[in-house]
Amino acid sequence: MAAEPDEVLRNRLAGVQFKIDNRIETLRNLARIKSGIQRQLNNRHDPIARLPLEISSAIFTHCVASRDEYGTLSAAILLLRICTLWTEIALFTPRLWANLHVNIPDEVTEEWVAFLAGWLARGNDHPLLLSLGGTSASKVEVKRIIVAHAHRLRELEVQPHPYLAVFLPDEDGTVFPMLEALFVHPTGNDWRHPMDANTAVQTLKSAPLLKTLSICTKSISNHLASEVHAHARHTALTTLRIEEMGDAGSVLLPFLTLPSLVELEIVIEDRDWQTPTDHIGGLISFLTRSSPPLKALYLNACQSAWQQDVLERLLDVVPGLETFSLWNAYEVRDVFLDLLRILDAAGRYRYLPELTELLLTVYASWPEPEWYTKLAGLLNARAENMKYLSLDFYEWEDTPHFEPALPADEDKRIFKDLIGKGMEIDLGPVTNSLEEPSPETPAVQPS
Repeated sequence: MAAEPDEVLRNRLAGVQFKIDNRIETLRNLARIKSGIQRQLNNRHDPIARLPLEISSAIFTHCVASRDEYGTLSAAILLLRICTLWTEIALFTPRLWANLHVNIPDEVTEEWVAFLAGWLARGNDHPLLLSLGGTSASKVEVKRIIVAHAHRLRELEVQPHPYLAVFLPDEDGTVFPMLEALFVHPTGNDWRHPMDANTAVQTLKSAPLLKTLSICTKSISNHLASEVHAHARHTALTTLRIEEMGDAGSVLLPFLTLPSLVELEIVIEDRDWQTPTDHIGGLISFLTRSSPPLKALYLNACQSAWQQDVLERLLDVVPGLETFSLWNAYEVRDVFLDLLRILDAAGRYRYLPELTELLLTVYASWPEPEWYTKLAGLLNARAENMKYLSLDFYEWEDTPHFEPALPADEDKRIFKDLIGKGMEIDLGPVTNSLEEPSPETPAVQPS
């Protein structure tokens, strides 16, 4: 039998391939029809499908943690893999893609960058809550993507602080037009790359709507104080938390004026200040200059320079204070006695007339019966306004355990009377001593 010519074989092969392609297309069409029928059936029985899209989207957002962990196993990504309907709902929900923690790896691949770009793009223009971590602060590919979404940022958390440099340009300008909250947390190695005060000041100037700022100024280099080129007057900031202030805090506060500040917290870690009066003086100068409507002041700092006249100067510049917290971390017991004397002697007419909450933390071995007598007298004199008192105790790890002294019976009576009138009083482990003893059950007499 003669072999068929090549042309005939090619035609036969093409005919077979045509039939195969037709069968494949037929199978695809049948698969689409099956999928459509299945979707109709699912929609008929799937409660999500019967809900309005807005409600389904709201339910999906509750499936995500307060800040979704970026990655292929995140809740948002998993919602894409359930079914077509759920995928459509997830992609229709920008909020699902607008609350994110990104831990940037050392090795940034093209696939990783593309995944991040796609994720942020799904958020459209929805306000973005972003947390940045990892060891790489200036990857060009990552910087380009994140900066493109800076205008959407409503809340930004950066750790370590060099991530701020990803956003800030060389010149001043509004980089964060929507930013309302900024949290800057250093890492253990931040001392090698200290944040200069200019960066902190420029950040405030770049976020005109910022309301909350939490910053660890241990990472701000002290020697750069003379290089600060601008002063930041920020009229929107209402909450400021400065942690580990130390010498570095005195670098930042002189360059800030915050006339709308309502809540201020300062945590000072440095126990070896050479000139502590400069720090409390700087705080008083800052509050005097800003003249804010401060309602809450939390100070985790005391040292020997905080004598009665210093406390009076401080309290004098915050007349509208309603909440005052003082944590004596440096074993200066006279500070609290001075504070109680000032508040008690002045009554409600001089210092802190609007005070409703007083929170004190002291070393466990300090309290003596006279402390409780002064506290009871203070609370009794201010019973009309005072709503809450907290007296907490701490101990150093390398010191013996102490049981705080107990109040005298008359002071217990005053405390219990105030509690009965609605005041909340928490004396830590001493609170149990205020409990009324259980009445003894009378013995049953034999008939």
